[in-house]
Amino acid sequence: MFRGAINNFKCVGRRCYYTSKKEKNSNIGTLILFGVPAAITFYLGVWQTRRYFWKIDQIEKRKGKLNSEPTVFNVEMIKDVDEMDSNNYKKIILTGCFDYESEIVVGLRKSPFDKRERTPALAAQNGFYILTPFITDKGVTVIVNRGWVPRSLYQERKKNNITAKRDLKMTTIQAIVRPTETLNDPLAKSALAQDDWYIAMEMKSLSENFGLSNQTNMLCDQIDVDQSSRYQDNSSATFENPQKVQPNDHLDFYVLPITHLGYVATWFGMCAWIVGSGIYTHRKGFKFLKIKK
Repeated sequence: MFRGAINNFKCVGRRCYYTSKKEKNSNIGTLILFGVPAAITFYLGVWQTRRYFWKIDQIEKRKGKLNSEPTVFNVEMIKDVDEMDSNNYKKIILTGCFDYESEIVVGLRKSPFDKRERTPALAAQNGFYILTPFITDKGVTVIVNRGWVPRSLYQERKKNNITAKRDLKMTTIQAIVRPTETLNDPLAKSALAQDDWYIAMEMKSLSENFGLSNQTNMLCDQIDVDQSSRYQDNSSATFENPQKVQPNDHLDFYVLPITHLGYVATWFGMCAWIVGSGIYTHRKGFKFLKIKK
């Protein structure tokens, strides 16, 4: 019994303490109580660090595509699904004609101008993107987002029963390939809203509901070569000249790298606080005996 007591009597520097079996069990409980949350928060900090560098890499890759010279559209771009994904955010040159009679509107969305100016949602003007089938000289049809118009203009056009006429005039445009938006099955089946406008640029629903012949899964944003609509006021946008998306608009990620840095600081900060609290609790749990000289 005395030998066991001696074995449990330990000294560190000028301080000695006695640890009983009960106190040892308490130490294990303290380790679990603080160790598990510390490990979890440390892992989340590492994960957000990786996400930060991954987002930086994605931005640089997208910048490279957006700053590259446009390539002429060819059918090979849409034959393979993997090839289509790799073409996202590339600039292409399309030659053909618009089928204005089959125009599609998608909304409600903030204008590109309001998004660039970081206008709050309550102060921003809502409207619609105009999606128009573009019949290429290669014999296939792609959907081109011609730009944004305010909601009031769309309502006025619908009230007056104004419809666009087919124009088979050949034209050449520049566009940026963009990925299709995704919807779950219930929303996809009801993508057509009550006022005859769509809630998302979901290619499968758009193609099925409009019965577009010879349809592909390629969706593009038409851009201004001279950027004449970059600072276009929302009220000046028309169906003939809508407010177009610009290349740099595609660099506006939903979660920015600075957000990941904030998460990194939060998780590592919590981890440090938990570790510090655990050490403090562990030390306070011992009854220290000061040795006199």
